[in-house]
Amino acid sequence: MTRLQPPVPGMGGLSPIPHPVAPMNITAVLIRRFASLLKIPDESVNMLLAASDLSGLERASLPSELIPLNSTQISRGVLNYVVFQGLHGWVFPYSFVRQLNPDDLSFVPRAHLSVLMNVTHRNWTAIGNPESDIEPIVDPRGLVTFAPNGWSLDFWFRVDGNMVFPSRVEHVSQRLVEGDPIVETAVTLGHAEATLIAYTAGRSTYCRVDVDRQSAAPVAIDLIVAVRPFNPEGPSLIHTLLYDPVENALHVGHSGIVHFSQMPGQVLLSTLEGGDVAQLLQRNALHDDKTSVYCDVGLATGAAVFPMRGEDSKMSIVADFFPMKSTGREVESVASVRKRWEDYRRGAMTLSTPDPLWNELFRASLSTVIQLVDKSSIAPGPFTYHQFWFRDAAVMLASLDRTGCAHYASRVVSAFPRWQEHSGFYRSQQGEWDANGQALWSIGEHVLHAEDGEETFKKLLPSMRRGITWIRRSRLKTDEVDQQVLTGLLPAGLSAEHLGLADYYYWDDFWALAGIRSFERMCKRYHHEQDSEAARLLAELLQQDLERALQFSERVVGRKAMPAGPLRGLDSGMIGSIAALYPLQLLDPLGERASDSLEVIASRFLRDGMFFQDFVHSGLNTYLSMQLAHAYLYRWEREKFLEVFRRIVSRASSTYAYPEAIHPTTGGGIMGDGHHGWAAAEMVLNLREMFIYERWDPLSREHTVVMLAGIPAQWFERNAKFGVTDVPLTIGRISVSVAVKEGEIEVAIEARLNSSSQAERCMMRFPFGIAVLAMAGESGRRREQKIVEDQVAFELCDGRTSIAVRRSVH
Repeated sequence: MTRLQPPVPGMGGLSPIPHPVAPMNITAVLIRRFASLLKIPDESVNMLLAASDLSGLERASLPSELIPLNSTQISRGVLNYVVFQGLHGWVFPYSFVRQLNPDDLSFVPRAHLSVLMNVTHRNWTAIGNPESDIEPIVDPRGLVTFAPNGWSLDFWFRVDGNMVFPSRVEHVSQRLVEGDPIVETAVTLGHAEATLIAYTAGRSTYCRVDVDRQSAAPVAIDLIVAVRPFNPEGPSLIHTLLYDPVENALHVGHSGIVHFSQMPGQVLLSTLEGGDVAQLLQRNALHDDKTSVYCDVGLATGAAVFPMRGEDSKMSIVADFFPMKSTGREVESVASVRKRWEDYRRGAMTLSTPDPLWNELFRASLSTVIQLVDKSSIAPGPFTYHQFWFRDAAVMLASLDRTGCAHYASRVVSAFPRWQEHSGFYRSQQGEWDANGQALWSIGEHVLHAEDGEETFKKLLPSMRRGITWIRRSRLKTDEVDQQVLTGLLPAGLSAEHLGLADYYYWDDFWALAGIRSFERMCKRYHHEQDSEAARLLAELLQQDLERALQFSERVVGRKAMPAGPLRGLDSGMIGSIAALYPLQLLDPLGERASDSLEVIASRFLRDGMFFQDFVHSGLNTYLSMQLAHAYLYRWEREKFLEVFRRIVSRASSTYAYPEAIHPTTGGGIMGDGHHGWAAAEMVLNLREMFIYERWDPLSREHTVVMLAGIPAQWFERNAKFGVTDVPLTIGRISVSVAVKEGEIEVAIEARLNSSSQAERCMMRFPFGIAVLAMAGESGRRREQKIVEDQVAFELCDGRTSIAVRRSVH
């Protein structure tokens, strides 16, 4: 591949390996001819071609699947530029109210850009459920959007003739109801309080608004349910609106129907020419009682007005959206939906800590991952990223398999062959060569943790064999590369955008190696010796080629730290190479490469305690920061793990949602989906594994169960209790509870191992030196145990084990 290379720090601004600029090809010739017809200057064409060269993208690695997503974003950015600058007096979503205000830190100047994107407040909360493939979202001011790129319902109030628009109100509170995907938004209306509760049941979305008049003063209050041709990303075109008084419902184009629980006192419908219904409401303008409108531009707006009678102290209205015509459906209550969510999480592990916030984060984050499971795929977001990537799926599926929700993961994993090409490539996007390793690793995680593991293995064995074959055939040959250091590695591609432009990435190779080893472990478990041996040999070859490339990188960068790839310096893309430590456990966590890589990241790329990604994301990345925290956990650096983890916790929204990347100044989302599934999955795994995880030696692959490695020292104070129940491991299920009493700490372990006669190696780590007082187990046999400073190593057997320890006097 011939392209320009970025300079490497410490090399005098020169790339360690010179790359010639590609000669002009037929594509460039055609571009120049087309540009000349449009009178586009040569300099403009030169800049575009230079950008293409610098990107490193080639036709074989161009992810064409992303064209619909990117084209939608760019076209909306152009439309935003026109709409939000041209429609004066209209009511816009909260994100654009902030970005259009020059007095706000979130202000985004338009200037020469000719596009306007939401890049400072990409924040929303998903309220979907696993029975539906669509997850509606709620923005920080209660705007409810029912589908990706769709229109929204907003909720306004008129108090004594004065309009109150929540998107323009400075202080609005928002929370989840008991950690379930039920969003409550509260607005103060002077002498009244209004509360919006938005939730879903099946394919229906319910928006219940309660107004509570807190004063006997005769304040006139109108509740207004407004149909808006907007969402948190920008306009979403509505051409037709029709109110049917018989159904008491608004038909919004062909996308769905909004039913009302009561008859409105007034219905206003308007078009671009007639102005925003907000303007009609503000000036109490005369209007026609139209029951339908058509707007050729697509900016039709509507409002249903519900007056609160003077003698009433309370009013409640439900707006019920369903994406098709229906009659006779009953409104589901919040209590009913909460019961549904108890059922959705049935069988999942539970977690109890002294910190209520951490408990809620676990519950909410696990619910986020569950709702993002569709019939046979899983999406990393409800809105911007509502499509499938093997990369995001790998971590999200692992969080389900490792928490007892494997039945959801089974839906997705069993459908992997549908994504596989004849060549064996698992393709969610072209040019993302990490996919095969991730697919194989995800299958392995499911097979080794789930009850249907053997069945899944047998079903997917032919597909996995083809996946292994693709990795073997795709490894670069000597005659295919300019630099011999690349021999044996996977081709250049875009892969994960947080690594940088298209390049040869260790990330791809680490995932491939982990996938091969996972396949080897599965074959060993189910006695497919020939497949196991073939996988072992392939893994050894790839390991050798990786080691040669990593040694080359050491000479180039002058230290043990791992860059993003063999041809790269130590830029922020090196965060991808940490995958070898977590989650893949291919690297000795206490070795020099791990230590030096983390030292470089901590000294160069942390901002406000979180990882700041320069490439593409240009913000504090949530899931990469949690991967960094997890790497510290695997290195037994408890305080570093907790320092990063607590910073991440402090950045959670009031509804426990995380955007993909966070603005370092405003704290708002700036990249990707405003409620990110990968981030939620990492939160689940961080909280789970601070209690218990499985450690695999990178060479011998010997297995150890590690307990309590991330528990804060403060929890071991007097009378504290904490623990986890029914945690799935590859060896069975384990519960751990800790009770701190006068002078000692009691740990109770309940193990249901796959083989009741087998003893497993276990290590328990404390944040202080310890001495064992007693150990007892149901088996009655003598347990080997060893105390070394802050840890006790022992044999874990089936049944109940009790351990009592106290702080060492030394």
